[in-house]
Amino acid sequence: MFNINNLDQSFSSKRILREISCQFPNSGVSIIIGTNGCGKSTFMNVLSEMIPFSSGEIICNGFPIKSKEYNEQIFYIPSDFYLPEFMTGEEYINFILKHYKNADFLLVEFLLNLFDLAEYKNTLIEKYSFGMKKKIQVIASFCSFTPYILADEIFSGLDFDTVILLESLIDYFKEKRSFIIVSHDMDTLKRFPENIFIMNKGCITPFLGNVNDKNNIVKSIGGISDKINSLHEYFGNSKTIY
Repeated sequence: MFNINNLDQSFSSKRILREISCQFPNSGVSIIIGTNGCGKSTFMNVLSEMIPFSSGEIICNGFPIKSKEYNEQIFYIPSDFYLPEFMTGEEYINFILKHYKNADFLLVEFLLNLFDLAEYKNTLIEKYSFGMKKKIQVIASFCSFTPYILADEIFSGLDFDTVILLESLIDYFKEKRSFIIVSHDMDTLKRFPENIFIMNKGCITPFLGNVNDKNNIVKSIGGISDKINSLHEYFGNSKTIY
């Protein structure tokens, strides 16, 4: 279990995360949604130890954050990652996996073929497109065999076919591993509706409504609902703007 208790985080005098308390199960897919600037990426960066937090408690499978054992529980794919361009794709994957004691090196070749990267595995990363770099990160995350995979916009930058393939791969792994994914995509919510969280102004709450009801989700996020109401007030019932 991934437990977060009373988590606070501030930059200078600006409070970003506000007394967040939540749990993520040790299997399945958890989706975090919210407007830009609400704190989603900051939250993920805190969980992955990329930035410090002000106060609170973070424990994953009984191990506190900043411990060696904690680091072995998670693999993080940020939205704005950097890969060393002087390495080949295969070199990078193998370098990363050496840091994870349960890594499956035999799975690497299969996933390279699955994501159409086998013929580019010995190519320098500097030659890769953004989508190819994202695939390399995805492959490393699955092969690490950490209990938790954290991902900020994991599907962005991928073509339609690859998104479907990745969703299917997550389906195969979600019974024994846990995925915590930040996403703006409605299709992702509908594909993985079991455990959705709303982040609004630095706070996280579970979404208990119907994932197929877009208006219900909008109202839960907050802020957007007020803007939509202002549209109705300004334009009235007119469907056409001249």
